Amino acid sequence: MFNPGKLVDVMADCGMINSMSEGRRLLMSGAVRFDDKVADPLTEVPEGRHTIQVGRKSPIELEFKSNVRERDRRANSPGSDHPDER
Repeated sequence: MFNPGKLVDVMADCGMINSMSEGRRLLMSGAVRFDDKVADPLTEVPEGRHTIQVGRKSPIELEFKSNVRERDRRANSPGSDHPDER
């Protein structure tokens, strides 16, 4: 499973691209498809199962889920309305 975020970051984390600049170039040229639609450089990956295809390579299906520890950290931060802090 991978954390949701910007598509170019996800592609780098998965090893689909060799560099961030390569990923941005591919996105700008329309060579990346996200859930069977041409992706743009600002595409955000939400939670769930999604397919990503770079160029003519076979599409891969990945599952994205937010990091639980990250959510807990935000919920317990000062000023939050988390029930444990009342």
